Amino acid sequence: MIRVQTACLALCLCAASLTAQAASLVFVTTQSPAAAPLSAGAAALLADACAPVGVFVVPWSQGFYAQERAGQPASVARLVGAAVAVAVECTEKGDATTIRLQLHEVTGRAVGTVEAQGADPLAALAQALTDLQKQLAPTMHLAAPRWPPTQSAKAFREYAEGIAAASQPGGAPKAEPHFRSAIQADRQFAPAQHELGAVLWDLGRRDEAVQAYRAALTARPDSAMTHNNLGVALMRTDEGTDADAQAELQAALASSGDPAAVAFAHVSLGNLLRQDKDYAAAEKEYETARRLMPQHPAPLLNLGVTAMMRKDNVAAEGLLRRVAAMRNERRAVADAHRLLGDLSLREARFDQAVVEYQQALEARPDYAFAHCNLGAAYRKLKQLAEAAAEYRRAIELDNDAKATGAAHNNLGNLLMHELNRPAEAAEQFRKALQYDPGNATIQKNLERVQGKG
Repeated sequence: MIRVQTACLALCLCAASLTAQAASLVFVTTQSPAAAPLSAGAAALLADACAPVGVFVVPWSQGFYAQERAGQPASVARLVGAAVAVAVECTEKGDATTIRLQLHEVTGRAVGTVEAQGADPLAALAQALTDLQKQLAPTMHLAAPRWPPTQSAKAFREYAEGIAAASQPGGAPKAEPHFRSAIQADRQFAPAQHELGAVLWDLGRRDEAVQAYRAALTARPDSAMTHNNLGVALMRTDEGTDADAQAELQAALASSGDPAAVAFAHVSLGNLLRQDKDYAAAEKEYETARRLMPQHPAPLLNLGVTAMMRKDNVAAEGLLRRVAAMRNERRAVADAHRLLGDLSLREARFDQAVVEYQQALEARPDYAFAHCNLGAAYRKLKQLAEAAAEYRRAIELDNDAKATGAAHNNLGNLLMHELNRPAEAAEQFRKALQYDPGNATIQKNLERVQGKG
């Protein structure tokens, strides 16, 4: 699946093109991953196999989401900037597995079909990959793809189920046990370790995500994308120092054969520089990433965040509006609208903030921080029942530790100041400290409300 993490906004899928590349691929599925998990897993492993050989590969999941809107593989290629869309279908009949790959140019012209059979999905995939190399040879060189990632059919099947679950909104809890089962079947199955790290990050279990990424690198030390994700994770946890994070990002940047990882490492390095308030240097890194992948939202999104931190609200809004217009990028659209809501709150445009947060939740209903911040906007508008409901919804989701802690704290403030219910407020502050134990502001809130009692 080749999911990539950036420090600003947790996870974003790498769906982009390299304008300097002669060709690029996107792997898509023609059926819902939930209905055809083997096809989803096959597409994900093909993308993983092709990623480090100098061809920019867009993960199947982003392609599938675009396809839902556009209808045809060629439309997917146009949306994400790929030269060729490879539609993947995996079927089983009796003791045989068939992998069918249909290649489409952005013009819509079919440029080839690969069909391979094997005794199990992995055998069929190995043959399909060999035949795909031959089909693409005149225009695109796939030298020494990374294969096989595992020799365990059980590991692949569990991985495929995990990929299918993770592709659904709020699917991380269902995906986790499948990736763990895949790893139990083959502890050297690096793609499963990587995806487990991504799922744990989604669930807010960041220290565990670090351990999963480290396990993935033990199995596959040259995975540039895993180096990137580990670098990001180290920036956001107590598992390492900034120097450790930078070392991982530099390892990703050193990978000349994985252009996607290089591009995202520039974004992540920019985030590290921004963390140190070196905004000019950070913006240079984002612009480098933007040149490498002009259609991906991550550079624009982070440029928008940096403009917010520089208090250049006009520039920030312009950049974030551009991301919000990328309708095939559901997660990025949600992040952009959430940030636009934060910007509106800063400027005391509370009604507009409500609109932005609601649009973020349309794109991503399980976005806990958007629920939490929508509650803050309602509180500013004196709509206290609505504010409390949004805080409680963020708490109920409990899919991001920071968001859950913030929601408990905000609900505590509402109970303490507007509703005069100090005992309940104190309980909320105690719960907030469980999620953010070192937060001095929450501790002061608790002491203040206990003094009232």
